[in-house]
Amino acid sequence: MAESFPPWGAPPVPPNRYSRTLPRWMDPSDLYGEVQFLVLKPAKDHQLPKNPFTISKSIDQSVGRIDGASPFDGGKSILLRVRSQQQCEKLLQLRNLIDGTPITVEPHPTKNTCQSVVSCQDVAGLSDADICEALQDQKVVKVYRFTRKDNGKSIPTNTMVLTFSGTVPPTHVWFGYLRVSTRPYYPRPMQCFQCGRFGHTKAKCPNPAICQNCGEATIHPSCSNLPHCINCLGNHQTTARTCPAYQQEQSIVRIRVDMGISHAEARKEFRSRLNTATQSNVQQRLINAHSTSHNTASKIQELEQQIAELIKKNIELQAQISQMDTEKKNTCDDSDSTLTDASSEASMDTTDISQQLSSTPKRGRGHESPDQTSPVRKMKPKNPSTQTIHVLATPRYDIQPNPNHPSYTALNHPNQR
Repeated sequence: MAESFPPWGAPPVPPNRYSRTLPRWMDPSDLYGEVQFLVLKPAKDHQLPKNPFTISKSIDQSVGRIDGASPFDGGKSILLRVRSQQQCEKLLQLRNLIDGTPITVEPHPTKNTCQSVVSCQDVAGLSDADICEALQDQKVVKVYRFTRKDNGKSIPTNTMVLTFSGTVPPTHVWFGYLRVSTRPYYPRPMQCFQCGRFGHTKAKCPNPAICQNCGEATIHPSCSNLPHCINCLGNHQTTARTCPAYQQEQSIVRIRVDMGISHAEARKEFRSRLNTATQSNVQQRLINAHSTSHNTASKIQELEQQIAELIKKNIELQAQISQMDTEKKNTCDDSDSTLTDASSEASMDTTDISQQLSSTPKRGRGHESPDQTSPVRKMKPKNPSTQTIHVLATPRYDIQPNPNHPSYTALNHPNQR
């Protein structure tokens, strides 16, 4: 099953708190080696003194200053962290405090070991016992090989968990002459299958049993109720691997293994990182909101400038159109006055000719004098704009015209006018 990462992603692996504080070549007396855990507890039918200075002075006078100590098992004993092998051996022989309280000092049963995962195909035919025996010189005390199911049978794989004696796992292991790199082993979160809570097992559970499906106090062998988780109050079973509470516990386990700290310290570290990540997200959202508002204001300003430019261009275009209309109107007025003057002159000429013709005496049809011609007919022009007048003088009878008549000279000899 793939390991889940915290909400802020896979964190970088910090230095293990239990590692050496000085390289081995700089520490010939081995005073700054790996941390070892010892348990100081009172002898049978006795209690530790309430004064903490009594315990610290007893240890300092016996072996000198150690790496640290903390209450253990509800304050009934003291957990000691020692880096020097010589101090560790002396503390194991300590039997009394400076006030005479009888005590015993023993190695912690589980904290002085660590685990790593390795994969090696060349040991496929070997058993776990053979591999453990071959790796004893590399502080391997236990080998657990993963298995897979094939047709209902468990077949061992080439991936295994190695348990080392010590608090810091090695970076590689030698399988003969093969150098195989190790990677951290993250166990599953400790969850109780009686109450569904995390941090303890069923063997040490003080709570009543519940139904793992619906979370009720009554256990249902085949529960048909809707699933309900008592840890996150979600609509899934209490033991579901997709539960947010379960994934949170996985993140805490990763921190505990990577940093080499206790479960309580890992939980505090997880909450601190979660608060930091939440604050970072809030700050990022505020920055994004501020940048968005700034961008919106700048866009509005650009749009206002564009609108002002468009209004200005519109005003200029309207002025140009008005000017063109005025010029066109003035041109039309000038052309109309010219045509009026031309028509008036043409009408005056026609009037003069008409007056000359009207002075000729008129007689009835068939009674005209042979010496007289027919009256002049005025033809309407085809194009009125040209204002051209054609005057025709055609004799009605075949007679000789009178050269002394004024119209004769005006019509037949225009150059002699």
